[in-house]
Amino acid sequence: MGHPGDTGRTWLLAHVGMQPAHGMLTRRAGNQVVRENLHQLRGAIARFHQDTGCYPARLSDLSACDARHLHTLVKHGSYQGPYLDRGLGIPGTGIPYNPFASAVAGNPSSETIIKHHWHYNAKTGQVCSAVVGITEGGKIYQSL
Repeated sequence: MGHPGDTGRTWLLAHVGMQPAHGMLTRRAGNQVVRENLHQLRGAIARFHQDTGCYPARLSDLSACDARHLHTLVKHGSYQGPYLDRGLGIPGTGIPYNPFASAVAGNPSSETIIKHHWHYNAKTGQVCSAVVGITEGGKIYQSL
């Protein structure tokens, strides 16, 4: 799924963002992927909000095939998604990876994996990195 102005960014995020977090990315490249993935998530949240008048209850609602698969109650006919491609990112969700998030042990649900990568506030629509750390530029990941 592409959006206007998306010149290969989706491909980059899908391939670079899916690399193991352990030493595969330089810190600078990882910081850029986090920023790009946050931009992608925030854009999808904004489009969801613009269409439905509310924020998604879960990030996974951004890639729902239709309104019947949402965890969010929306006005009939207002959902115009999916806003993310389920074939990219965290398997089956369309939610991009956070390259600095470590693997989750066991056989976790996709919602658990998403929460391991991103903090999301469904009341405000704000999303940030779930990873604690400092970027190369000295910013806290959660402030990006």
